Amino acid sequence: MSMPMPRPTRARTGAQAAAPAAPAGFKQGERDRIRLDQFIVMPQRTRDLNLKHVVSLADSIAAIGLIHPPAVDRGDRLLAGAHRFAALLWLQDHALDRFLELFPDGVPVWRMDLNAESDMDLALAVEISENEQRRDYQPAEILKLAERLKAAGYHYAAEGGRPRSEDRPLMPALEIIVGKSVRQLRRILNPPPVLKTRTNDLVSDLKKFLEASRHIATQLAPASEVPEVAALQAELGRVDRIAGKALAALDVLDTPGQ
Repeated sequence: MSMPMPRPTRARTGAQAAAPAAPAGFKQGERDRIRLDQFIVMPQRTRDLNLKHVVSLADSIAAIGLIHPPAVDRGDRLLAGAHRFAALLWLQDHALDRFLELFPDGVPVWRMDLNAESDMDLALAVEISENEQRRDYQPAEILKLAERLKAAGYHYAAEGGRPRSEDRPLMPALEIIVGKSVRQLRRILNPPPVLKTRTNDLVSDLKKFLEASRHIATQLAPASEVPEVAALQAELGRVDRIAGKALAALDVLDTPGQ
């Protein structure tokens, strides 16, 4: 489902306010905070809004905060982050206490040093760039975000399957936040099991075997005069030598550059 850009009843339109001049020493891309009703929504948008996306994003903001602030121009005109702005409106309307807890001093924004009405090409470039060049999250960061979402009540089943109707699924929220596909996220959240055929596991198993073999040989020592025991000790000695050679060979295989 898609919908046109929502117009908040308290937000100004582009015709109602002219952009103020940039203050002295103003830098492009400054962090700032503004009230939600200060945003000016321009009618020219390159993307329609997806209502399901908006609600899912609002849930994730309520759970872990606003990770990617919207971008505005000098006059508070929204340049990029239409879904985030719509999600903030939804959160304010449906969970006002949580909204005020998260944003007591206003909503964080990136303020760009331009005027979207007079610099339309530049404003469009900012929107497209912001939408296309999302930060590339590392697997460790994604795992931490997933844990925060699960702690906030989001559900994830490693084996897959449809979540229960009362559960809030983790995957859609995580997909929106980090901009990766569900398949990519599952590979990160469900890494393949470490196979026992790896060199380090074989070495560990061999060392345990040698320890057990040598322990048996030590226990047999008092009865070494018995022919059968002596024969067994000889076999254990042969096994010890073979295992030692195997460990040496595995050590060579595990050496970088071999």
